[in-house]
Amino acid sequence: MSQADSAQHAVRSVVEGGRVGAHESTENDLINAVLRCAEFEGNIVPKSRISPALRTHPRTPDHAARALGIAVRKIDLTSEKNWWIAQSEALLVNFRGEWVAIIPRGVRSTLHLSNGGTVTVTAEVARDIDTHAWALVPSLQDGPSGVKQLIRLGWSHGSLRDVMFLVATAVISIVIGMIVPVTSGLIIGELVPAGEAQSIVVLMVILILIAVMTTLIAASQGLIVQRLSARFGIRITEAIYERVFRLPASFHRENVPGELGERIAGAGIFRSSMASIVPSIISAVGALIGSVIVLGYLSPGLASGVVGLAVLALVIGLAMLPKLGKNARRQTESNIELTGLTFSMLVGISKIRTAGAEERMFSRWTYRFAKMHIALRDVSQTNLIMGLISGLPTALVPIILVVSEATGASNLTIGEFTTATSASASAAAAIVGLLPLAIGLVSAWPSIVSLKPLLDAEPEPLGNAGGDPGVLAGRVSFDSVNFGYIPEMNILNDVSFNVPAGTMTAIVGASGSGKSTIIRLLLGLETPDSGTVLYDGQALSSLDRSAVLAQMGIVPQESALIPGTILENILASAPGSNETDAWRAAERAGIAQDIREMPMGMQTVISDGASTFSGGQKQRLMIARALVREPRILILDEATSALDNHTQNIVSESIEKLGSTRIVVAHRLSTIRKADQIIVLDKGNVIEMGSYEELMALGGAFTQLASRQLV
Repeated sequence: MSQADSAQHAVRSVVEGGRVGAHESTENDLINAVLRCAEFEGNIVPKSRISPALRTHPRTPDHAARALGIAVRKIDLTSEKNWWIAQSEALLVNFRGEWVAIIPRGVRSTLHLSNGGTVTVTAEVARDIDTHAWALVPSLQDGPSGVKQLIRLGWSHGSLRDVMFLVATAVISIVIGMIVPVTSGLIIGELVPAGEAQSIVVLMVILILIAVMTTLIAASQGLIVQRLSARFGIRITEAIYERVFRLPASFHRENVPGELGERIAGAGIFRSSMASIVPSIISAVGALIGSVIVLGYLSPGLASGVVGLAVLALVIGLAMLPKLGKNARRQTESNIELTGLTFSMLVGISKIRTAGAEERMFSRWTYRFAKMHIALRDVSQTNLIMGLISGLPTALVPIILVVSEATGASNLTIGEFTTATSASASAAAAIVGLLPLAIGLVSAWPSIVSLKPLLDAEPEPLGNAGGDPGVLAGRVSFDSVNFGYIPEMNILNDVSFNVPAGTMTAIVGASGSGKSTIIRLLLGLETPDSGTVLYDGQALSSLDRSAVLAQMGIVPQESALIPGTILENILASAPGSNETDAWRAAERAGIAQDIREMPMGMQTVISDGASTFSGGQKQRLMIARALVREPRILILDEATSALDNHTQNIVSESIEKLGSTRIVVAHRLSTIRKADQIIVLDKGNVIEMGSYEELMALGGAFTQLASRQLV
């Protein structure tokens, strides 16, 4: 590591509390490049992940990053001219056939080669870099995190440079705060009485230039803070959403989507508040310090009075801030609850009207609205009191000045009195401005604190925290599985079964018997309280779940099409597949002819809700999406309930030809006659198991289910 790298690493470690640790080089150049980018960006990579990642022998940045537990996003470098200038994030690129890291260094970027050498990126060098690059997504540590860690993650390289610029402009503001009142006093006290018009003009020009400089400084501060806040906002927003997608199903089950969305939006509110408040605080503090220095030079007693007044106003204001903070938190939480309820009501409005529950739901909404309004009223009342307090300096500073002069305590000349008046007015304005800014800070803080439930939840690990399942043969097993959504209330009781590779197993039972829960456990959306879910004899809990799911096709019971084209819908779960693959899947799902008859074919647009498609067409498109990857295991949860018998037979025959393991949840028993095995559930217990003929001959629960449908 060069001296520059070591220095920047040391600064980064100090700023982020030593979270960034350098990793020794490995024998894999791609892994080394990812680790170098991770070190720069502050992504934590436990050393325990590196050896398993090396064993996967990754060939692309996304595979290498995932093996290390890091999310990445693909970037098209051609979208921005001279992209290597003022680059703010580390990139993984292919340079002359070699995967390397690009690390920003001021306004330039540096290539870090596998041999340890570095190359500054220029237009000539950039021509040898592949146009597709990968950037690391900032991510919080696995396990519960916190607001401090989130804010620390928002800090990025380049931030320290911007902060130093803000400090420099603050010092300039202090100097300007001293020059303006002194110049005003000089003009009034000496130049005007002496009639030195030329000197007055010169000083007036200087004051005009100072005013222009002040405007430019304020604009520069605003731009720098906007850049800081934008960088901060991008990093924490990416980290938040990356975490949301890795949180377990239990978290999403317990949190209303509307409330969760409002909490996530809080990060943007906090960022916007910082962007407007920070420059104003810097200007106000600079003006106050400069004014106090001038007053201290003219009259220590007068300066003491102004400082005392500033301290008094701030103490009173700070004493009120806890109450304001409490009210602001109440308002934020009330608003989150109201937003969550409103979202749920709008999504389920048809169900509410069908049940005739409009009045009950409106009553619940008005209660939450009133609760939020009361909290908002309390915040407004506190703000009013704070506003009155902040207005005191405007009235009291001139009084202090007049009393000091009247009593002879200051004994100032006319020029000095003018200087003192100007400095006092500047100090009063600064004090008046600081309290509202403090109010803004306190009011904005609950917005980011509202993320705490999301940050406290423990996400599922990314990448090779679990082992590589390899290519699955398709054998699926449940071994003595017990599970309940609520402690001590089991949905499944000691469930065991085995699905041989390439066979079809159907799961049937009355509503609430646990069929869909078995599917959720198979997908790893829930974790058994005891027992094991196995794929090819390997416990799912010990495997990389995403690698298992990549070899599965799933049509869930409550599936939905996404807004976009038919092609995008079919290929949604199969990155790297093409239109030919989509047509093949559509043929197998029995939807190809329907698509051909549409004017736009595969480019037909599906609107939100897909209201122009029939229930059967929606299901067949979902089946096509599941089949496009030719999965080793296919899970169908009521996937053909809207299909007629003819279409059902076409789909069944196509799926059977794939040779995949099929696990089917069905209410229509006619669709599972050819199943190799049927599992009958009742209240979370496996009560019967066998083929269709065997169970019908048994004359038990399955026979009763079948007889009700045959009548």
